Amino acid sequence: MSVRMQCKTLGEGHPFVILHGLYGMSENWLPIAKILSSNYKVFLPDWRNHGYSPHTQSHTYEDLISDLKYFAESHSLERFILLGHSMGGKAAMKFALENPEMISSLIVVDIAPVDYNCKRDSSSILQHRTILDALLSLDLHSIKSRTEAENQLLSRISDIRVVRFLLKNLTRDNNQFCWRINLPVLRQYIEEIGSGFDPLSVNPATSFPVLFIRGANSDYISTEDIPEIKRFFPFAKIITVDNASHWVHADNPTEFIRVVRKFLE
Repeated sequence: MSVRMQCKTLGEGHPFVILHGLYGMSENWLPIAKILSSNYKVFLPDWRNHGYSPHTQSHTYEDLISDLKYFAESHSLERFILLGHSMGGKAAMKFALENPEMISSLIVVDIAPVDYNCKRDSSSILQHRTILDALLSLDLHSIKSRTEAENQLLSRISDIRVVRFLLKNLTRDNNQFCWRINLPVLRQYIEEIGSGFDPLSVNPATSFPVLFIRGANSDYISTEDIPEIKRFFPFAKIITVDNASHWVHADNPTEFIRVVRKFLE
């Protein structure tokens, strides 16, 4: 059953939908959306089990595509630019392949249509399991401050930038810390989130332009992944942004915006 995704909307013009990644929320993309809103009407929805959208007991790509279809119909979006990052990028790819008539342009940020459970050493899935287990291990009833939560997470996750990004999901309800993200369900479905595409289930996308943006310091899109990208999106452009990790839009926003605008022109 589809859920109604909470959404922020900025600007006027041709509709431009931005889909955040795992552990993210619409607010992560506000700086980019504010710049793009000078030319487009930008929609920033929160996925189910994230941000301010409802929690559910399921988190498959079929769920996400259904939610996005409901979202587009609810906002009378007939043809729109679709940008997705990480998990949001996979959902965007699947949605575009299944609903090509609804897409004017597709932009995929630092993710490929491959099975990350089987990809090389599967390091990204192992990392996500570690992150989710660390978040689930926090005793929110005993934690008195965000600093205390940060210090506990740093004992299991060494990258302070990642920890602070994750802690954007920590909020208070009646003076009690709680998570905006649905951690148990995301942990249950992490292999599904990392899964690949069935090439026999859809036709390659040829009716709209496609751009893949990868971070130079990220291993989410490798040279070995390009044939699989071309299998589904034979005319896709692939651009590498320097000085950027998996969070390309946050690491090098100026170059990210330049690349997006040039593609859309």
